[in-house]
Amino acid sequence: MALILTGGSSLAGLGSTTAKCRNRSPFRVFATEFPPFLPKEVERIKDPFARKLAKRIERLPVQVTFSERCIMSSCVKPFVQSVMSPVVLLHGFDSSCLEWRYMYPLLEEAGLETWAVDILGWGFSDLERLPSCDVTSKRDHLYQFWKFYIKKPMMLVGPSLGAAVAIDFAANHPDAVDKLVLIDASVYTEGTGNLAKLPRIAAYAGAYLLKSIPVRFYANRLAFNGISFSSRLDWTNVGRLHCLLPWWEDATVDFMISGGYNVSSQIEKVKQRTLGRDAAKNMSLKKHLDRTKQRIWIDIPPGYTASLNDWCTSWTWELGIICRQYAPVTTFSWPQVTQKQCMVLCMCILHDPDTSAEELLPDLYLRTHQRRLEEWCEGA
Repeated sequence: MALILTGGSSLAGLGSTTAKCRNRSPFRVFATEFPPFLPKEVERIKDPFARKLAKRIERLPVQVTFSERCIMSSCVKPFVQSVMSPVVLLHGFDSSCLEWRYMYPLLEEAGLETWAVDILGWGFSDLERLPSCDVTSKRDHLYQFWKFYIKKPMMLVGPSLGAAVAIDFAANHPDAVDKLVLIDASVYTEGTGNLAKLPRIAAYAGAYLLKSIPVRFYANRLAFNGISFSSRLDWTNVGRLHCLLPWWEDATVDFMISGGYNVSSQIEKVKQRTLGRDAAKNMSLKKHLDRTKQRIWIDIPPGYTASLNDWCTSWTWELGIICRQYAPVTTFSWPQVTQKQCMVLCMCILHDPDTSAEELLPDLYLRTHQRRLEEWCEGA
């Protein structure tokens, strides 16, 4: 059984700006397995990692600048504090801190001070009195959370759309961020696009479809291979748990019609050290194609190991992108990669290149580099 404390005592040391939160409710103690604010459907989840992390979710009061009322904001707090930069985990689009159910305990076991924070509008925060959930509000909410609880430069981790949230935050509050880690970064999309122009009734229909079990189940099917039907269904229930809160549709629609994140112009403003593991595009190839309308060709003459033309660097970079995408996460050097993994990587490079000019490049890979890549995999 877990003891969950709510009330004024959690506000000690936050300063006068959160004074309005003090009288929100009397001091209460709950003896329950899960926090009472989670949807009751959490009891049906079977994933032990999800259940364990869900028991640790709590709400902390955050006084934002765009509302007179504080927001009871959901997060998972660390058990330990460290002299190193705290690790702050954001989640992706329309998700929650439960996204980190497998990684979070590993980070704690490594002795890292680790926070998992729900982005405003998603997760399990109390939004009964719905605030604005646009980009500016999400940024201010995260900053106020950092200011009152974390209080020192952090290593900010963002997957997918969470990477855009991280870049936007780092560009606007550089003193709060020590390093960035971006995973499968979705940072070149131009906001929510045409969704911002939808009539509200259509936007609500889209939100209703987004939280449906068939759509979520299909997304899990696309994302994960080799898992049983029951596990996939359970993961679907984990992923949509936050959607069952009564204000989820309103918050989602508010974000959709606000225009969403468009951070491509902010990337150059980010000065922090950044680690990225993603399927990023080498935009130089696309720009060359758009500018010249000419086919890109890289040729390695006999007796040479690299191209002699101007695209040698781009080829090396493109290959590196694919290697980082398909190589095992735990790989630090090529001797650690098994022969089977090498061949899978080889096939991905030859037949499924992830590039911004992929309609032109398969022929390039097959004709020019097949033999060399096979030799490289054999000797890796």
